[in-house]
Amino acid sequence: MAEQSAGGAEFQVLNYGAIRSTERSVASTGARCRARSNPQETQSAKCGAPSQIGGLHGADKVERGAICVKQRMPSVEHGAIHDRCDRKVRGPATRPRRIVEANMLVIPPNVTYEDAAMTEPLACVMRGLHETGVEIGDTVTIIGGGPIGLMFVQVARAIGCNVISVVKRDEQVVAAKQMGAHEIVQTTKVQNVVEAVRALTPQKRGCDVVVEAVGRPEAWEWTVEMVRKGGTVNFFGGCASGSKVQLDTNRLHYSEITLKATFHHTPETVRRAFGLIAAKKIRPTDYITGEAPLSRLQQVLRHMLNRGGDIKTAIIPGH
Repeated sequence: MAEQSAGGAEFQVLNYGAIRSTERSVASTGARCRARSNPQETQSAKCGAPSQIGGLHGADKVERGAICVKQRMPSVEHGAIHDRCDRKVRGPATRPRRIVEANMLVIPPNVTYEDAAMTEPLACVMRGLHETGVEIGDTVTIIGGGPIGLMFVQVARAIGCNVISVVKRDEQVVAAKQMGAHEIVQTTKVQNVVEAVRALTPQKRGCDVVVEAVGRPEAWEWTVEMVRKGGTVNFFGGCASGSKVQLDTNRLHYSEITLKATFHHTPETVRRAFGLIAAKKIRPTDYITGEAPLSRLQQVLRHMLNRGGDIKTAIIPGH
């Protein structure tokens, strides 16, 4: 089922059971490796046959773990993958086949490298919502208009939540509307952010769930005041080391508020996120709004530090 947002974007209603059934296992970290074969190198490989890694052919695009930038790998040779540092990472000879088969995903032809690169943040968002225990029909407030905040907005909307987005800049207001936020509070346009959010809830009781996706102590403190009695807060945004917050212990205790903090993903949420991307139920192109060559990486990072520029930028080596 699809529906239109105020901004005109189409939203696919997701099977929430697929998110709620997430495994609770801990995923190991690592770098996503995506590779494509070079026909000439494949032909010159030993045995003269296409390479196979855990049953995957050299012509397949593959990914593993997490990545920040788009990479076009030079080749997949028989029995080995060339990683981003041109080191050879041995294939079936040294890596257990069962691990490769379980944790390496084949990228189908209809999924671009840019699309696949968004699997990791989407998997983190899906785990965050699962661990927070959101239900269809909940009023969910997302604090933050960056890529992760916007992704929380889109996924929460798609699974049937009433979504309030709290953002700062004008362009974030536009983006939040496009991602499907039902209501938007712009922090620079209201005197009291907490009161503005509570005013959008029934009887001003507060939200069922509040997700902080900025990583600012002030925003952490807002969440406890925005959530309703018996509600849940997810401190998803990590603050700088050594940061301190002041919370009303009376409100936490007598209002029975649940505080959680999640980050990262699990192998299962990675597979589910990748499945949603492959099925076009989540469109990564909504978030990748810029593209730059590797030579401009420092400039892109400076824009990120200034909270400016594109939502996400694909860095493409060789351009």
